[in-house]
Amino acid sequence: MALTQELYATPASRLDSFVAQWLQPHREWKEEMLDAVRTVEQFLRQEHFQGEHGLDRDVRVLKVIKDKTH
Repeated sequence: MALTQELYATPASRLDSFVAQWLQPHREWKEEMLDAVRTVEQFLRQEHFQGEHGLDRDVRVLKVIKDKTH
């Protein structure tokens, strides 16, 4: 993988920028994921989990995984 070779060739002083450029999700992707999570949460709260068996406590997202195909 070319990215792996670039990582090994990157000097320690440039690792932070390498991570920011290649490994961290972009702002647009993060915003899309937050929107999708909010949509799912809203659906579950309104349509399926109300009342006695509902989501009466706070719900948190534990992990979001980036799709490598994009």
